[in-house]
Amino acid sequence: MRKDLCIVGAGPAGLLTALHVKERDITLIEEHQKIGIPKHCAGLVGLETKKIIEKELSPRLIDHEYNEIEFNILGVGKHAFHFKEPVVFHVKRPLLEWKLFDKVSSQIEFLSKVKAKPGETPTEIHSKNYEIKCQDVVASDGVLSLFRERYFKAKPCYLIGFQGLFETNYIIDKRIIVTYINHNDLLFHWIIPFDENLVLSGYMSRKTLPKSINEKLLALNGLKPKGVAEFFGGLIPCSHPLKIPVFANHLFFFGDSIPLVKPYTGGGLYYIFKLAPELARTLDKNDPRGYVEAYLSQSYFKLKAEHFMTKFFSRTRYWLPVPILEFIEKIGLFRRDDYDKHYKLLFKTLPFMPFLPSYLFWLRKRLA
Repeated sequence: MRKDLCIVGAGPAGLLTALHVKERDITLIEEHQKIGIPKHCAGLVGLETKKIIEKELSPRLIDHEYNEIEFNILGVGKHAFHFKEPVVFHVKRPLLEWKLFDKVSSQIEFLSKVKAKPGETPTEIHSKNYEIKCQDVVASDGVLSLFRERYFKAKPCYLIGFQGLFETNYIIDKRIIVTYINHNDLLFHWIIPFDENLVLSGYMSRKTLPKSINEKLLALNGLKPKGVAEFFGGLIPCSHPLKIPVFANHLFFFGDSIPLVKPYTGGGLYYIFKLAPELARTLDKNDPRGYVEAYLSQSYFKLKAEHFMTKFFSRTRYWLPVPILEFIEKIGLFRRDDYDKHYKLLFKTLPFMPFLPSYLFWLRKRLA
């Protein structure tokens, strides 16, 4: 079977690529039966991503907004950030993917329940029922990308993100709470309120933990669950991004297979929305240089900076230099778009780094 452009993976990365490509015949290959399965993402985005989603898709995909973020470190204290306007927004997932699929479904060939594997060459795809030879391939096949492992010899590196939608007692409906734990396999916990009786409670860990952990973590923040509507979760890539997202000029990597994920939050939608038009133009022109240049300038070096910061601060119980950020926010340097552009936090905090060692020494002593 011969195809023009094959996109492996019908998540946001694959669907956005299909949406922006104009001059190619597209075959979209998805291992699950339906779009939006499995559900795993918390769905938080920053201001710029929110504006892109509203402009390109629909304002109805944004259902909640938050202007307060509270960082809590057990046994030490809390740091709360207050903004006059919303700084974090919740996207309806998987409705986002359904909306994208509606836009592209009439223009593509869709193969569902097909587990795509790399073939003998970068443009060959094998599965149980298909052997496909493509002109170009976009590997947007997620954290466990078989294409990345095959052609870059990179084993998958990931953390577990597990969440529950709980009915509980009242919580401030415009405030997200992040509790840093970093003990044993449990790294941190988040609470995202949806209304006065419903919250999304999730955690990031090195391995799967019992479901009851979520209820205990809610109790740490003074919340008593009354019931749970659903549980869901998935893998959060923690690999460093590929230096070059193209192999042999015809195999393109995109999304979590790179991965285009901000290490602070595990969110990948920002860089996917930013780079999808550049990848599409490259595919239409049959020239990989445009995508490579855009990738390096718009994401790679910024993500590397974020990984550097995360590696340093994760050795404490913080994944961000919260005390310094609190000072930056008070003097007006912490902006609304910093949630999308985490790399900016590195440069904003650098002038204050000389004051950090003494604080970290005090913090370690306090936590001992």
